[in-house]
Amino acid sequence: MTMVGGAKFQESVIEWSKKSTNLYTFVFAVLLAVWALYASKLPALARWQLSSTPGRLLLLLLLYIVYDLCGWTVALIFTIAVALTWAARPLFVPANEGFANMKTTKASKEKWFVEKVLHQKPKEIVEDRIDTMAVEEDSPAVTGRTSK
Repeated sequence: MTMVGGAKFQESVIEWSKKSTNLYTFVFAVLLAVWALYASKLPALARWQLSSTPGRLLLLLLLYIVYDLCGWTVALIFTIAVALTWAARPLFVPANEGFANMKTTKASKEKWFVEKVLHQKPKEIVEDRIDTMAVEEDSPAVTGRTSK
């Protein structure tokens, strides 16, 4: 049966949408593969939240949606990415990274030699003095003699 007019256009739109769905599925699968490759590079807080109970339930729901929309192969890649993310999860709630209470001052108009050479234009300078203390161990294994 030959289609004419709007029906022919509708058939071409449906055919294009099937092809583009395959393209979108492929792009999504590639993004999931990149996630799987760099799962350990995600921020510690994100890995912690994804491995908590609400995060796992959300990922389980997303797994079902991915399986329903994209098929079992993309769902398998999603499962691998999730498993690698969970494997790299921190054991404890991650603390804020970096130093707290850092003092900043406005940069002076006179530039250092390095700033002139590298064409840098700093706006603020972070305090360069950090107070640190030595690690103190009081356990007998550490303070005891190591040789007999």
